Amino acid sequence: MDQEALLEEILVDAYRDAEQMVAFHCAVSELPWPREARLGDMPVTIHGVDWDGQPYSGLEASVRYEGHSFDVLFKGLVFPEGTLHALHVAAHRRWLGLDT
Repeated sequence: MDQEALLEEILVDAYRDAEQMVAFHCAVSELPWPREARLGDMPVTIHGVDWDGQPYSGLEASVRYEGHSFDVLFKGLVFPEGTLHALHVAAHRRWLGLDT
């Protein structure tokens, strides 16, 4: 599946920004967790993704790094290339207008 097909699948019945964010949250929540990723230069483990219900606040990922837990924006994570997780981040970034 490519990024365009994934965007169409996620947003098929979502028309407003809030509905589209809910659709992204549902799609990303259904991915298998935990997963390894990178946050900048740090290797981290992502345990899941959540959203606070505000249309422009973005998805937050629950991260573990060296025994510490914290939340970061999902859009800033780098997953191994070719994984569904990487494809979802890329699609989300495109929807946010960060990548074209």
